Amino acid sequence: MKFLHIPLRRGVDSGNDGLRSFGYGIILVLADFVHIAPQAGLAGRTKIGKRSFFCMGAMVAEKIVIGDDVVVGANSVVLKNVLTGSKILGVYH
Repeated sequence: MKFLHIPLRRGVDSGNDGLRSFGYGIILVLADFVHIAPQAGLAGRTKIGKRSFFCMGAMVAEKIVIGDDVVVGANSVVLKNVLTGSKILGVYH
């Protein structure tokens, strides 16, 4: 398993047009109104659903699909796909 930490000093909000980030071999697809707090880490080839929220220190492994309306708590680790409407605390595997 690899984690690629993308440092976000101020966090990211995708607004209503979504965001696609390509760089260093990373493909990150964020849907509308996604919030990523500072110090969160998202690995490559990850897809994030609408209105999802990632608290400080949250980490997501590569090739993960996150559904809509998901909240990933502070310092939580996501190692498998997450269903729509889920709340993740701790290690999700």
